[in-house]
Amino acid sequence: GEDTGGMRSGLIVLISVADAAGVALVGLVVVCAYWKVKDQEKGCAKLGGEVGRSGRRWGCTWCGAAGEDKGEQGLPSSEDEEEGVARGGGGAEGELVSMDKGFKVELEELLRASAYVLGKGGKGIVYKVVVGDGAAVAVRRLGEGGGSGSRYREFAAEVRAMGRVRHPNLVRLRAYYWAPDEKLLITDFISNGNLAAALRGRSGQPSLSWPVRMRIARGAARGLAYLHDCSPRKLVHGDLKPSNILLDAEFNPRISDFGLLRLLSFAASPSSTDAAAPSSSNTGLLGAALPQSAKSTHLDLPSPYRAPEARAAAAALPTQKSDVYSFGVVLMEMLTGKPPEMSSPSPSSSSGEQVPGLVRWVRKGFEEARPLTELADPVLLHDVHAKKELAAAFHVALACTDVEPLARPRMKTVSEKLDRIVS
Repeated sequence: GEDTGGMRSGLIVLISVADAAGVALVGLVVVCAYWKVKDQEKGCAKLGGEVGRSGRRWGCTWCGAAGEDKGEQGLPSSEDEEEGVARGGGGAEGELVSMDKGFKVELEELLRASAYVLGKGGKGIVYKVVVGDGAAVAVRRLGEGGGSGSRYREFAAEVRAMGRVRHPNLVRLRAYYWAPDEKLLITDFISNGNLAAALRGRSGQPSLSWPVRMRIARGAARGLAYLHDCSPRKLVHGDLKPSNILLDAEFNPRISDFGLLRLLSFAASPSSTDAAAPSSSNTGLLGAALPQSAKSTHLDLPSPYRAPEARAAAAALPTQKSDVYSFGVVLMEMLTGKPPEMSSPSPSSSSGEQVPGLVRWVRKGFEEARPLTELADPVLLHDVHAKKELAAAFHVALACTDVEPLARPRMKTVSEKLDRIVS
């Protein structure tokens, strides 16, 4: 009896110890999870960098939504997105599908509205469309073809993920339309043109000052870092260049066309040999509104903003590191005032990749310790208070354009470094 009682007491003690250990382990897991989430919130909040109209800082919770009120905008949750995809993307083919409750434009109203061509190229034609209440939106026509069924569901899932992106330095996707003869993306219209036009100089307007250029660089870095670290699918832009960095009236940047290359692969006809070249047929819903000369499209030439590894392999998928390279070339152009041009393969590159002449020129200038007055845009020399700030910006651009992808910093690091530069 005594042995049985002792065994029973020992068993009770053993069970109690196991229970206590289990509770402690659960508590440790909860605490670790809490601090991990707090760290991610802190990191992503830095990427916002701006205070919204509600007075709250643009950040993110679990790298999801930015600081806007979900109730006001009707931002779908991940569960809503999954349910919408299961239903066919949240709308049937041939319907205009809105990304949030704030966009209240019907398809018929959109088609009746006046349309103006903003640009055209290998990735479609972009229109400015003024709807009934006088508000303007940008409509990108992706072209015809693409079929239906599974391709539509893939397209819808991708575009809904893009629609969940909320950041003050990213152009917001408002709605989309898919039909056999037409594919449309509707986004906010940004009124002040793009960085490419601003850098070239506009008639009657002064050149961009140092503070304005740094505002644009910081904002673009935050937006790209948010795409990489905080967007629902850790999106990659794939084609960053000055013409894709739009400017509002205060010269705050808004990055456009992120994720567009992937969408084009879904929208293109399965039999097409070039997924990035939409049809130039006039039969689409908006095609008839264009003059004949504006309906033709052309293939994009090799871009000097594209990373060497992306140019070396035609089928290479864009990566976050290739986005970093593209940003570095854009920043270098802003600092020098010179456009990048393609040059012959770099002799220092083992794989013989082409490097933009601007990148090689700036890198050689720093290797030879040339004065900044020979490298920087003369306009900036009157604005910069300390040459070390200008040099710091150049060093960021040089790090971004390293020929080795793994040597390039993350965009979050780039954003933090630019924020520390006084302008």
